[in-house]
Amino acid sequence: MLRDSGYPEVDVDRARDFLQRDIEGLFVAVEITGVEGVIARGFCRTDIPTSYKTAVTTPLFDSEGNPLPEVKNNGTLRADNSVDGKFSNYVWTDSCSRDQYIGWATAFAAIWEAVRDDAAIQKETKDRLQLYAKQLGHSLMVERTGGPGSNGKAFDLEIFDADGRTTYHGYMNENNWDRMYLAWLPIKDGFYSLMSLGIVAALAYCSEDSELEGYLYDELIAQRHLDNIVVSNVLGVNLDKITNYSNTNMAFQGALLAGRYISDEKVRNKVRYATIQHLYNTGISHTKPKDYSYSLYDFVYAANYSGASVFNKMKQAPDFDAVNRGIKTLCEFHEPPYWDETIINCDDAEIASGDCTLNDGTKVKVLGNVGRNDDLITDKPIPQGVRPPSNYHWRSNPYKPNGGGNGGCLLPGVDFRFAYWFGRFVK
Repeated sequence: MLRDSGYPEVDVDRARDFLQRDIEGLFVAVEITGVEGVIARGFCRTDIPTSYKTAVTTPLFDSEGNPLPEVKNNGTLRADNSVDGKFSNYVWTDSCSRDQYIGWATAFAAIWEAVRDDAAIQKETKDRLQLYAKQLGHSLMVERTGGPGSNGKAFDLEIFDADGRTTYHGYMNENNWDRMYLAWLPIKDGFYSLMSLGIVAALAYCSEDSELEGYLYDELIAQRHLDNIVVSNVLGVNLDKITNYSNTNMAFQGALLAGRYISDEKVRNKVRYATIQHLYNTGISHTKPKDYSYSLYDFVYAANYSGASVFNKMKQAPDFDAVNRGIKTLCEFHEPPYWDETIINCDDAEIASGDCTLNDGTKVKVLGNVGRNDDLITDKPIPQGVRPPSNYHWRSNPYKPNGGGNGGCLLPGVDFRFAYWFGRFVK
């Protein structure tokens, strides 16, 4: 954004240096697994003072070659498994989940947008980036058996792990519903379809691999009609008081990627429809994403509403009310980075009475511990200025008035930075 907007070269160079380090981190996530087409859930250095310095890792396999742990879980700490052992000062977590995976896919596509025509980025770096995107995409193309409810039938769009198994939350096939295959249902999963379209489109855009592009347009769209499924439903995202906002975040992230990186305008228009009708303006009871004051959601909706993509400029003006809502939220944000300190908006007496005045004077009704995981929630979203801290607000409960930590954790504000720069880049 700085480079293309004519900012001073010193600012552009500084941003490019940041990006180069980010690219190197992305390569660690791929290479540390030691298996082609596999990416880590996360990783951490052990040669600096952290709780991982003395952490105990689990081998990928036992002495007889059986994967460990015996029952696949949502993330096991592993030692470096890279081919040349160059990450011996790292540990990593496997079982990359859908929400982490769609973040990695976003990184590949966004980086490629930035570096593709940038002569200051080495060709070797670009080639590795495209190769890893291709390998990840081809891994999603593989049909595997053994998932819950599969009855021996093979399905693709599963996230593959270094131990040879599908990750715990690695199911994204349109026949899957929350880790269970229900292929006999007449309704297919529009939520997973939207994520899959976005992820595969992002990896195909970055890799420029003809086979992966053929899989996206000829198989997933022309044959299996994932775009039509998305038009029909995005079920399981908005569940009123018990909504899992990580799902909401994944759905909007899928809409961002599919709306930006699919080259077929007719398909993008279907994603646009789903973004407007099924995601942003639709809700059960009081939970409607347009009211969350979540900048990323506002900007994704505004961008898709305008018809903008990586292949073309806006077809029409964005919804400026949404843009302004997103900007207002960013203006109220804690200046990142910031400390994870406890924020109490509703005290015990207010919770007992059901009437609460938030720290900014906003009056809300307390609904009780009726949110997901028995969270205490209110009848209105908490304004960003008094919202409890989060390591990523766009996947947190916007109706939760109280929360935070003991002030000992520094939050980098990735949520703020992502929404801010995405908003500026798409103008």
